[in-house]
Amino acid sequence: MTTRKPRVRLGPLAGRLAIAVFLAREFYVLNVVSQMVPPRHRFWVFLFHPQATPRSVWYAFLIAFVGAIFGESLSLILLRPILRAWLSPRVDESVGLFRLAANEWVVEQTSARRRLRAWVWERGTLVRTNQRIWYFPEAWDVEPWWLSLDQVEIASREPAPRLVFGLIEGVPDRLCILIPDGEEVTFAVRDPGNVLTWFRPELVTSGPCQPSDAT
Repeated sequence: MTTRKPRVRLGPLAGRLAIAVFLAREFYVLNVVSQMVPPRHRFWVFLFHPQATPRSVWYAFLIAFVGAIFGESLSLILLRPILRAWLSPRVDESVGLFRLAANEWVVEQTSARRRLRAWVWERGTLVRTNQRIWYFPEAWDVEPWWLSLDQVEIASREPAPRLVFGLIEGVPDRLCILIPDGEEVTFAVRDPGNVLTWFRPELVTSGPCQPSDAT
């Protein structure tokens, strides 16, 4: 699957800006017309005078165009570097490795964030050994999470939601692991597709992390 790049949705951004500018200026024009134009001429002046509604339409298109350019620049200059840094937190990848069993060794590992609750993510290191999946939080005083590879019921690539009222899309999918008690453990990683290769193919799916027989 092709890696998506985060970007501002230019269509919705431009549309919302245009509507906001148009309505705001129309309110201003209506207020001016009601004060300065005789009642019998207000309707025509409001709709057809060059400085009234036609100028509001022009302003709306202009601001929408500028907003689209700004949105694209924001994606390239600010949004992608920030998200890349958030998905690849700098952590000490040796943290917690002393907890491995004598006959256990690291096969793969990547920096990651684990979701604790809505919009609260803990940074650390996601590790696959020959026996288990480990997550070592960056903080030394926080207990690591681990799960035997045989206990993994589903490993899913779960679509990330759009951000900022739906204006930002292309955020990498999240890695969701379903464990035997029905709990879902969710991680944010830079390359979820690569992490999914850590699991047996029959366990890997896409979409919500839930049993295949769920309704």
